[in-house]
Amino acid sequence: MLLDMKSIVLYGLMALASHASPLPELSKRAKLGDFQCPDGTLSEKDIREALHECRRLNDGSIGKYPAYFGNKSNNQKVFGNIPDGTDLREFPIIVGGVYSGGEPGPYRVVTDYKDNRGDFRGVMQHTGATVGGAYTACTRVTNTKREPGKDKDDKNKHDKDKGDKKGGDEKRSPQTTVPRRTVQVTENDLNDLAKREPEKDKDDKNKHDKGKDDKKGGNEERSIEETETEIEEESTGHIVSDLTTRGKKKKIGSATCPDGVTLSQDDVANAFKECKKWDDYGRGGYPHKFGNKSGNSEVFEGVTKDLREYPIIQGGTWTDGEPGKYRVVTDYSDNFVGVMIENAGASFARCTVNSD
Repeated sequence: MLLDMKSIVLYGLMALASHASPLPELSKRAKLGDFQCPDGTLSEKDIREALHECRRLNDGSIGKYPAYFGNKSNNQKVFGNIPDGTDLREFPIIVGGVYSGGEPGPYRVVTDYKDNRGDFRGVMQHTGATVGGAYTACTRVTNTKREPGKDKDDKNKHDKDKGDKKGGDEKRSPQTTVPRRTVQVTENDLNDLAKREPEKDKDDKNKHDKGKDDKKGGNEERSIEETETEIEEESTGHIVSDLTTRGKKKKIGSATCPDGVTLSQDDVANAFKECKKWDDYGRGGYPHKFGNKSGNSEVFEGVTKDLREYPIIQGGTWTDGEPGKYRVVTDYSDNFVGVMIENAGASFARCTVNSD
């Protein structure tokens, strides 16, 4: 009898626990990437350009766009995972460009109105006889990379073959614990880790110096298991670290700007870590896309990747309010690119990153 009572109590507690613990809530925010539409695949770059414009503009700023979207096509929901009653808006996606008026084409990025800027909710294509006809939701390509492009893909394929022969895949295994952004971008981060293969010259040198490194602890410095995250600086190709000085590699350091102000290494590193942590517009409008232009000139010469910026605050970390005029700049693979200052008239100038 005692055993039966214990069993009854145990089963009762299990039932209560299962009832009180709801299933994990699926993220309401869709993820960027390449999207497969009925007429072909749209690149993440083109989608991000349209998303940036949609968030930046008020409804009806360019023709009728951004425009309210009712999530209906022939009385059926276009995006079945979006709850009824969610206000949505759409903006044209232009292949290889940005919509600025005229014929919008068939593709649209869709956002909500959250926080007066909107979160990305999906991509769709107009498939009816006119642009006001039927809509079809596009499907995210799950194996997309952040920076799609033929040249880069070819390089990754070539580097992968070399890495397989030299054990590079094992060394760069995505199972290794590496501090990255949140779970929301884990899939892309794993792809980034997989494609960060060493260059051939560097591999040959590491192989040649392996015995010396073992004696000097050099392999410990190169380990991806360290708490520091090594990142590639776009403007120089050198390796940098987002924390303090280490070894002979160039790292994030203090930055001297054209106004004569020198930002400390800690200030730059703090802003860099915050920029990595957040999706675009995740905190008070930052980070957000930076077009690498000041007038008709590039701020960071030769950098062709999509960039984004986050405020640098002297003696602290920016969270909201006035962002000031100093910015850390990264690409969308969380690589440090540099530091800049915003001058009058929304012009930008590059700051010099010092080797502290």
